[in-house]
Amino acid sequence: MDDLRSPDKVDRDKMSPGIVYGAASAGAVLGLILSGPLLAVGLGIAGAGAAITQGPGTVGGDIARSAGRLAQNSFDKAKELERKHDVIARVKGASRDGLDRVRALNDEHRIVDKTKAGAADLARRARELDEQHGVRDRAAKAILAGLDKANELLEGKDKKER
Repeated sequence: MDDLRSPDKVDRDKMSPGIVYGAASAGAVLGLILSGPLLAVGLGIAGAGAAITQGPGTVGGDIARSAGRLAQNSFDKAKELERKHDVIARVKGASRDGLDRVRALNDEHRIVDKTKAGAADLARRARELDEQHGVRDRAAKAILAGLDKANELLEGKDKKER
């Protein structure tokens, strides 16, 4: 079993750089989904390393190479579709058109200005309501009472025992 893990057993002729890059990309995407950028970097390096160093018949190596082949094939297919259908230019054009329409609507109806004014008015009214009725203080006291009661229940104490 140990000889299967030997880097000498990896058929380097069948492993293109695209498979290694794909394995790194697949690991990075998985890391990003699971935990964020730091794990993305770590799993990207691990994916490439497993594809290169783990021999045939090892679970880690086979998974890394298979994920690498899938990423490479997906990338190749996307390039082919781009060449055939000019997808990027179409998306850019549609995005530009959409942005132009949004700008025109905003210029005509002053949506951004109205939204800002509405938010400022809402904040002013909330301050007035708080000043008249002490909403913040009441809410803070209610939250504190709820937290205290939850702690009492969890600690098994009754207020009278204190």
